[in-house]
Amino acid sequence: MHKVKLLSAFEALPNIFSKVNIIDWGCGQGIASMIFLEKYGTANANHITLIEPSEIALKRAALHCKKSNSDVSLKTICKKLDDLEESDFNLPQSNITIHLFSNILDIDGYSQSHLIELIEKTQSGQNYFVCASPYIDAIKTERLESFKRHFESKFDSFELLLDITNTKSPSDEFWCCNNSFKECSCPEHTENGCNNKWTRVIKVLKVILE
Repeated sequence: MHKVKLLSAFEALPNIFSKVNIIDWGCGQGIASMIFLEKYGTANANHITLIEPSEIALKRAALHCKKSNSDVSLKTICKKLDDLEESDFNLPQSNITIHLFSNILDIDGYSQSHLIELIEKTQSGQNYFVCASPYIDAIKTERLESFKRHFESKFDSFELLLDITNTKSPSDEFWCCNNSFKECSCPEHTENGCNNKWTRVIKVLKVILE
C-alpha cells in the first residue's frame, strides 16, 4: 500500500532526473528513498539525507539506501523535526532537491512553521516536495494543505503538480484495494472497490528557492 501510494505520487515528477539531492524527512526505514531510487535509478542520486528520531530505524534506512546504491553520498540526522537546525544542512551542491514527506506531514507534535522556515533558509534552486499520507480525517489532511498553501501564496515560482485525495467514503472515487495485489477477502468487492479500499492524500509541489 505504501509503495503504490508513493509511486502514484512520483508519476507527477519529471521522467528524468540527474544528480539530485534527496532529503527524506521522518524517513523511518527509508522506504520512500528506496522507491525513488528504484524508479529513477541509483546513478541519479547525488546525495541522500535521512532524518529520523529513532536511531534503530535510521540505521536501517541507511543500510537500505547503501544496499540500493553503495556509492551514494549519505548523511543521517537522528533528530525530531523541531530539533533540526540550519547547521544540519551543510549538503553537497545540487540544482535539484527532492523532499520526501512520506506519512510525516500529517502527524501531530511538530511545528510546521519551524519546518518551513528551515527549508527556506537552507535550500535553493529547484525543489520538489512529494507529500504522501493516508487519509485519516479532515484535520490531518489540513496539515498537508497548509504546507502547500504556504508555498503557493508566497512564491511566484510555485507549481502544483499533483493534488489528490481518496477516502474510504462510498461516494469517493475508487483508487485501489487489496484486490489489485492479492485475492480480495471482502465479499462486497466490485469494480468500484470494496470496504478494504486504500486511501491517500498526495500533494506534489515544485518551488524555486533562492
